[in-house]
Amino acid sequence: MADPLAIATATTQFIEQTVKIVQLCKKVLVYEKVQDGPEEVRVWRSELEQLQALVEEIQHSPALGNDQVILSTVQHCTAVSTGLCAIFDRFDFNHSDPLGRKTWKAIGGLAKESDIRDLFTQLERLKSTLSLQIQVINSHQNHQQSSQLSQVLENVVQSPVQTGTEEERCLQALFVTDPTSDRNAIITTKGKRTARTCEWIISTEGYKTWENTPKSSIFWVSGPPGKGKTFISIFLTQHLETNVVSSSCNLVYFFCDNKVSTRNTAVNILRGLMYQLIQLHEGLLSLVMEHWKVQQRGLFSESSFERLWAIFRAMVLSLIETRIYCVLDALDECSEASLEPLLYKLTELFNSDNSAKQNVKLVVLSRRYPICLPGALSTFNHVRLDDERHDIELYIQDQVSALGARKGIRDADLLKHIEAVFHDRAEGTFLWVSFMVADLNKKSAWEIESSLKQLPRGLDAVYGRILCQIKPGDQAVVTKLLTWITLAQVPLSVSELCEALQIEDTEFMKREELCKSYIEACGHLLQSSEMRDNRYFGLHRSWMYEYNKSLPTVTVIGFVHQSAKDFMVFKVNASRDDGTSYEWRSRPPHDLPTFASTPHPASAQS
Repeated sequence: MADPLAIATATTQFIEQTVKIVQLCKKVLVYEKVQDGPEEVRVWRSELEQLQALVEEIQHSPALGNDQVILSTVQHCTAVSTGLCAIFDRFDFNHSDPLGRKTWKAIGGLAKESDIRDLFTQLERLKSTLSLQIQVINSHQNHQQSSQLSQVLENVVQSPVQTGTEEERCLQALFVTDPTSDRNAIITTKGKRTARTCEWIISTEGYKTWENTPKSSIFWVSGPPGKGKTFISIFLTQHLETNVVSSSCNLVYFFCDNKVSTRNTAVNILRGLMYQLIQLHEGLLSLVMEHWKVQQRGLFSESSFERLWAIFRAMVLSLIETRIYCVLDALDECSEASLEPLLYKLTELFNSDNSAKQNVKLVVLSRRYPICLPGALSTFNHVRLDDERHDIELYIQDQVSALGARKGIRDADLLKHIEAVFHDRAEGTFLWVSFMVADLNKKSAWEIESSLKQLPRGLDAVYGRILCQIKPGDQAVVTKLLTWITLAQVPLSVSELCEALQIEDTEFMKREELCKSYIEACGHLLQSSEMRDNRYFGLHRSWMYEYNKSLPTVTVIGFVHQSAKDFMVFKVNASRDDGTSYEWRSRPPHDLPTFASTPHPASAQS
């Protein structure tokens, strides 16, 4: 939280300075004091007045005035305006001063005109940044108000009548997501597993040790983005269902997804696993009911992690005669704040003293970031996917064969050449192959060979090329679009993005069509998906469980993959062929990135 005195001082100082600069700009515009002033002065004055209005809004809003990032931006504005004041003070001449001393060129001799332009350019960018920061904070406030409204509605709906038994209401409140449906949705989106891929995992020493040891244990599969971890998760759940599950062996699993609010917290993971166990062993519901009778829906809130973990552990201990296999996919996509306590509990559960007291076999698949993941899991059975080549080779063969069949390519040498290029540039990532196949599908057979020379190397280069190909006239809007998608607490619909970006209908096009054109300009960075519009109420509300099927369907926009979001947050430069670079500037959390067109140094070209 920002210091109220600091924000008050910064805003007051900035407004005093801008008032002075605006007045001097007016003098230049009407040629009262200075002749030959540049025409940009009128635009500068307008931008400055808009920025001044934003700062005045901050002065009168406690929510905005308490934000540390807002304070930092306002202080930056103040520093730039201080420099402008030092220059513009020279415009304040007496009417009796000779004409020669009142010309812009005379001022320019004292302070370079380029310096003035640069300072105003900085203020223009700061104005855009500050405007977006204010919109984001206001959006968060609206989200909180919506959550409060949701609570009020829940109480209203709950009060008149409660249908079903107490046990049924408890189960409805516990339910958060159906993992089988989630798994099927991933297969629908990404396609079926290529034949013979992923099967090698059960032949590794790590898996064999994990499977054959009589006591509870963890098997960790780690790898960078796009290496096929989720497909291995799907394979393992299907393999265990077919070969292991019986009356004395159960399987539960959970697919995390940072884009879906019901699948990205430790509490929701526990709720998902508990619900599956109760479906398999109805008697376990009694362990929940004793707490439900007192806490009701509060039992399943995000603040109830400790209580839910205690119930989950009690369930596991009560099933000591039943082996429980558990697969957790993409655990790195769980919010870091809830991931750390979950990892602590898991490692505590599986340490040598406790492992004999339960019969659980856990598989975790994730990246090695955040750092708390290797910190907690590196001592357990571990397989790294970094250098695994078998699956990617099979996948490339399968995808190139299908591409050749679609395009009528029968030349075996050309197909082998395509495979070789894919192997060289994919850097072992399945996602890169799927992107490039999608791009080549749009080309004719005779264009494919020449296109191979232009394929980017690795996922970061794919995302960077997308930024480079955005038209200069679209860059400002696309910047704001990606910013909103990056920072939004829930997935945003096309109509909501239109509001956020202030897109209006044209004479012949609806604003949604215009917005979709900006989304399409982002290529492989973004994807659209349809969902029941429970975003501001949440499936975790038990009363929403009954009405979810009647909710309208909405199309939401999000990043195609976690690696795309990571690229926008952490990566920097994207180079163009024309000697310029469009730089997406990553900043600390809650800050806002901007596009900047800068010369591309010759030394960086290769």
